[in-house]
Amino acid sequence: MTIKTKEKIQQKQRDHFGIVNLSIHYTLAAGVAEQLGDNVEGAVIAAVSRIGGDKKQIFVPNSTYRMDYHWHSTRRQSNDDPIVKPEYAISIHLSKDLESDTTISVDWDYF
Repeated sequence: MTIKTKEKIQQKQRDHFGIVNLSIHYTLAAGVAEQLGDNVEGAVIAAVSRIGGDKKQIFVPNSTYRMDYHWHSTRRQSNDDPIVKPEYAISIHLSKDLESDTTISVDWDYF
């Protein structure tokens, strides 16, 4: 292999990596915060790790919660930059209602 060929291969490999800044917004149904106590953030992280799977339930010690999620983009504008830039986010809702298929009460586009 020539040096030029190695550089092309390395450039193509770098094209497959990057960083995405992702905001995580979460809401909790009535009573869930009291049940989770200090483990709210742990439950949210557990929910994020289940995204893309076939089940919408997460297991937190001594309890099971249902999660709904929605991928979306938000808009933010810097005071220094008049151009509006997209910002990507995921909204997660946790509830004890294990039988419902959809969360109707959450306004996903609020953020």
